[in-house]
Amino acid sequence: MQEVLQLSAVQTSLGYLAAALPTILCANLSSRFIRRFGVKLVLVAGQMLVMLSLFYFSLMHAEGTYLYDLFPALLVGGIGWGLLFPTINIMSFSRVDKNQTGIASGIITMSEQLGGAIGLTLAAIVAASRAADYARTHSGITIHTPEAMTAGFSGTFQFAATLALLGFLLSILLIPSYRKEQKS
Repeated sequence: MQEVLQLSAVQTSLGYLAAALPTILCANLSSRFIRRFGVKLVLVAGQMLVMLSLFYFSLMHAEGTYLYDLFPALLVGGIGWGLLFPTINIMSFSRVDKNQTGIASGIITMSEQLGGAIGLTLAAIVAASRAADYARTHSGITIHTPEAMTAGFSGTFQFAATLALLGFLLSILLIPSYRKEQKS
């Protein structure tokens, strides 16, 4: 965001609040949503919002603006992540014996870290490849111009949105629908 839009570090940080604040709010409300609608519905809703956010990001262009091209995707993605994080943890611990929660927590954390590292590596490869392809096919453009960088970021978000779509579909098909009934 900072490089292409020429924002200062402070402006960039403030811009990310559009994602951070809804993430915090929805993460705090997600247990209520889960009690009311069930784990699967909250998970699928969160995945759908994240997927839509990534698809919206993939439409970015070098002449874009924060308010029109980034803010909506950050807001929707923040809501989605706020629903997903707690729901995934609840699902992960739902069938673990209380004496095994420590090891389960370690496995979940390790999986998140490993998945993040692999995902970041793949995203960097896609971004660099797309930016290089754009520079190669457009005369006078280098890989470090806003147009090439934006093409790289757009390709990365297309890739991430496709993976999110796959996760969304797998969740619909493979996760059973059940809800713990609230005790009066």
